[in-house]
Amino acid sequence: MRKSGKYTATSLMALALVGAAGTGSVGLAPAAAAAAVTTPTAAAGYCQVATPPQWTRAMQSGRLPGVAGLHSQTLAVSADGLTRFVVLSDATSQRLVEMHGKSTAYRVIARYPSGWQSGTGFGMAGFDGRHLAYLVNTDSSDTTWKIYSYDTRGTAAPRLIGAQQDLEVPAGPFVVPQVSAGLATWVQPLRDGTRQVHAYDLAAHRDRVVTTAHVYRSVFAGDLLVWQVSPAPDAPTVLRAVDVRTWAPVRLPAPLAAVRDAWEVVSDGTRWFWLSSDFSGISAWQPGWARPVTVLAGGAGVQGLGLAGRLLSYTDDTATYLVDLSSHSRTRATPRWGLSEVNGTRMEIGYLATDSKTAPLVEYEVNSAALPRLPHCPAPSAP
Repeated sequence: MRKSGKYTATSLMALALVGAAGTGSVGLAPAAAAAAVTTPTAAAGYCQVATPPQWTRAMQSGRLPGVAGLHSQTLAVSADGLTRFVVLSDATSQRLVEMHGKSTAYRVIARYPSGWQSGTGFGMAGFDGRHLAYLVNTDSSDTTWKIYSYDTRGTAAPRLIGAQQDLEVPAGPFVVPQVSAGLATWVQPLRDGTRQVHAYDLAAHRDRVVTTAHVYRSVFAGDLLVWQVSPAPDAPTVLRAVDVRTWAPVRLPAPLAAVRDAWEVVSDGTRWFWLSSDFSGISAWQPGWARPVTVLAGGAGVQGLGLAGRLLSYTDDTATYLVDLSSHSRTRATPRWGLSEVNGTRMEIGYLATDSKTAPLVEYEVNSAALPRLPHCPAPSAP
């Protein structure tokens, strides 16, 4: 059964459904390249290891300063790590701003007239290096919202590109706008209970309805737009895809076509990761593997998959973790509940400063490409 809802900067402090693959344009690997890859065969699951001192130092040195008197939360980051888009809020208002590096100076992109505990305001966002697409929740009933785009290279105000303002429409899936290579995507519910997958050309300002069905989330995977669809509202989902260069349907490889009821999917177009519908496990597949492998089993409240180079991030009920795909191991990245935003090899990771759900976030930035490998564990087997 599919859960519904959406996220504001406030609700993100209580839930962790964040993260997406990097914005590179990478198609499915050709068969010749895939043939050189063998399916791992060792014990299931990636083991947990202590955080190496080099990683701890990188996390400490990457600490991002806050703005005095305001709650701050990063919604998106650039692939070079130099630009981030942050919600600054107090008891009465919110500002979506653009910030650079560790400077506390900022440029206001948009404002919203409610405080950070209102359940409304700025929500999920995606950035492809030029265009930012972001969600604004206009009430706290999980029903109405708007999506805007913002061209960071221009001077125009944010543009409205999508909206759900009909109170008669059933609450849909979590609204998670994603952006890749000048396209934005999201899923929009209709009155009859079906949902549309939208693909919006941010340069041409043209919206495309890719499909209408019982769909869940849509995500970019290299040159593919992928979504989860089921024959009925409560039936298990399967994956479907189109090539965004032609909008032609794509037949996914058998191991992906066999995936059922994935809760989240992230991919760079070659490596694929998905979360089980009971929030307990993460599976992976890439060309050349005969079958998926288990990255995580037996977790609790696992959400927020993000792919940054060789690192996969996720959050569970207690903390945010980083999985080193090259060493088949994972380590804890926050002392308590956290969240992450990724783009390319850059990761912005935040966690609550205290055990209170209303505590401010502590945030830091790391470059996965600059971190040494975690201690090695045996590779996982197929589940």
